[in-house]
Amino acid sequence: MGRPIAHNQTQRQHIKNAVEKKERSLAPEIGVAIFVVPDPEKGVDALKGVAVDGIDYEESVRRAEHCLMFKWVPHSVGTLEDYQAAKASPSFHCTGRCYSESDCPHSWCFCGGLGPIYECELY
Repeated sequence: MGRPIAHNQTQRQHIKNAVEKKERSLAPEIGVAIFVVPDPEKGVDALKGVAVDGIDYEESVRRAEHCLMFKWVPHSVGTLEDYQAAKASPSFHCTGRCYSESDCPHSWCFCGGLGPIYECELY
């Protein structure tokens, strides 16, 4: 993929909801975080997604510090099983150009590339 368009690719609405819950002292929503990291077993430029289930947004931000990019998806939107099914499905596609993290067709897709052309991709 090249460079990510943004390190944190969590959809803005999910971030807004997490911040509002924290400001109102409500329990944080739990979800799935996908961390994109190098995959030296596959090659020099290869990347892979590492999914962590049962995590809130703030914890995913802390854990993402040394990752290339990440996103957090609340369980109200998708589960670990949904992510695993998307990765296993030959019919699931993260296709298309993107200009921001919210341009990709699905919550599991990341936006990155060699700029100025960016593409959506599933890790």
